[in-house]
Amino acid sequence: MMLLTKLLLLVVYLTYVICEEDPIINDAKAGQPAEEEADIDNGDSQSENIDTTVYEEDPIINDNKIPEPDDIVGEGGESVTVETSPDTAEQTDDQTKDEPMTISEEQNPENENNEETNEDNTSSSSSADTNAYIIPNVTLKSGHKMPLLGLGVYRLGKATYRITKEALEIGYRLIDTAKNYEASRRESSEVAVGKAIVASGVPRSEIFLTTKIMPDFFRMKEMRKAVKECLKNLQTDYLDLLLVHYPDCAGDPYCRATGTLLEGWNNMAVLVDEGLVRDIGVSNAFIEEIEKLWVEGEKQVSVLQNWFDPYYQDHGTRDIASKNGMVFTGYSTLGLGWIDDGMKKNPVLTDSTIKQIADRRNCAPSDVVLKWAVTRGVAVIPGTTNSEHLRMNYNSLKVELTEEDLMLMDGLNNKLKPLIDYGSQASPGGFLGVGNIVSGLVNFGKSLVGKLGFGGSSSSGIVGGEL
Repeated sequence: MMLLTKLLLLVVYLTYVICEEDPIINDAKAGQPAEEEADIDNGDSQSENIDTTVYEEDPIINDNKIPEPDDIVGEGGESVTVETSPDTAEQTDDQTKDEPMTISEEQNPENENNEETNEDNTSSSSSADTNAYIIPNVTLKSGHKMPLLGLGVYRLGKATYRITKEALEIGYRLIDTAKNYEASRRESSEVAVGKAIVASGVPRSEIFLTTKIMPDFFRMKEMRKAVKECLKNLQTDYLDLLLVHYPDCAGDPYCRATGTLLEGWNNMAVLVDEGLVRDIGVSNAFIEEIEKLWVEGEKQVSVLQNWFDPYYQDHGTRDIASKNGMVFTGYSTLGLGWIDDGMKKNPVLTDSTIKQIADRRNCAPSDVVLKWAVTRGVAVIPGTTNSEHLRMNYNSLKVELTEEDLMLMDGLNNKLKPLIDYGSQASPGGFLGVGNIVSGLVNFGKSLVGKLGFGGSSSSGIVGGEL
């Protein structure tokens, strides 16, 4: 009896051991390939996206489900006519005919993951495919053309190289950086951009490069040295566009002006004559400063780059730009400026009017904002560390907006009031006025964050130039 009991226990034990070891018995998924892990953007030591309150993007434009915001980046107030190549690639969906510019056909969601390229007039990248479409261009003072949609690399940090290379491979042809942007503590943004351009294989002649210099370099000696460093970092022998980053130091403790705005401007004009720079412009400028350069400067202002979004449409400086043939570029177009202005949540991409338009057009709110801006003649340079959002921004100009949609977007102006209004005067409150003090405090905070390595850039200012 004892023997039988022992044998029975042995059988039970062996059965348990065999079952425990056999994956087929204990795992219904045994032998099947493991499920793919979620796609995680590890290209930056920061969070996956620049600002988790800023982007509202859906990788499939025609998907009815629009996710919550999760990421972040012209001339005149009326629609403008821009130039596009007559050889638009054939698409599978209806053609967009949003007057007065012709953008491209509507995006085919089945081809969302296909690589897209931007054909800059007659030139095109060797990576072009049948789904390529044209980003419209505008002609600058020099006669050269600038795309109305590009990539701004401010705050991209360690993702600068990766995103810039991906952008060029997708079809972006405008890259906007600055001399004092940082990709990391050891590498400037310009260096990362230069490496990405080489790695992308896109010919330099197809790329429009913008960089900026601070008042530290207004004197000729410092300016020439700074621009040559920019050229070396970007691995090029000319700049398409050089901007004055800020007209003055405005309280930035890391900025030491070596001359006046006018002196710096006229020295930039010398570099144009020497062939190092094609066009020059100014960023973060007030009306009085723009008019001074226009009247007294050796060369005309080609591009004005200021904060612009649906709530802050900067009509004052845009009117000056329009009347004088300047191209207006908007930074922070998707609403990040309000976060930098002290708000906890991006009000632009959560705006009910914008969301309603996006629902009607089966697209994301960010698509509506970017398409509206470009239709109104404003060049845009949104930035992101998210590859899907990068492609979404590129394809945003395919969205069709009606004139009613555009008017509704126009009507959002001044829904909120910013701390600093570029459309007012040269220096709000005077050199020692309240406006200048506020600006100085903002600049100091952003510069300090950059120096400590938290922002990916040591740039000063409301939003640093472009987002």
